[in-house]
Amino acid sequence: MAGSARRLYKRQTFYKTDKAYGRFFNYILFSVSFPTRTTFRSIAYKLYFYRYFAQLSDYLFTHKWATGVSDMAIARQLQSFLHNHQADYELVCHPYSERALDTARSACIPVKNMTKAVVLHDEHGYLMAIMPSMNKLMLRWINTKLDRHLRLATEKELKKLFPDCDSGAVPAMGTAYGINTCWDDELNSVQDVYLEAGNHRELVHMHREQFKQLLEGQTHAAISCDPEETEAYRT
Repeated sequence: MAGSARRLYKRQTFYKTDKAYGRFFNYILFSVSFPTRTTFRSIAYKLYFYRYFAQLSDYLFTHKWATGVSDMAIARQLQSFLHNHQADYELVCHPYSERALDTARSACIPVKNMTKAVVLHDEHGYLMAIMPSMNKLMLRWINTKLDRHLRLATEKELKKLFPDCDSGAVPAMGTAYGINTCWDDELNSVQDVYLEAGNHRELVHMHREQFKQLLEGQTHAAISCDPEETEAYRT
């Protein structure tokens, strides 16, 4: 009995390390009557393990500074460009997502800080338009600003332009791929900028001034707006 009591005491003390979870697990382990207790005890152990495994995963994988060794993938050409320009940036891991807006939400960052790249093309060549993830590109605005007749690039064209990137994860850094760029003035209102790293699980995070420095000499203008405002601008 004494040994059993000590084991119960240790187990109870262990679960009290987290007050909220501790009260819940203590209730399941010591207050629920047998045989219900046996079933709930098994569930409690699993839940408690998953909670701390999730915390460990967040610590290990959520934020890793690019100045050190990282096991996270980043498009080779983008990585080479950032290295050659001695850019100060951070890699951020997030749950799998395909759209820039969904990526911002899954990574728990403001949608206005997450960039979106739209690749355009006309007889003069390719152009990358960069804007906040929640905005819609106004093709008429950018064509007027640049005096061009741009259209959306096809998926086949994108694969040739960005061979080291996953489909739908083009980094908002056209200069890294030798592509002329036009970025939206609305990005001047944020302090931090996030862009796709070439896949659907990592982002490149940098200060706005670093972002602008890497795009030095490129055009910037009002080229996008909130989707709810597009109808008003058409009149």
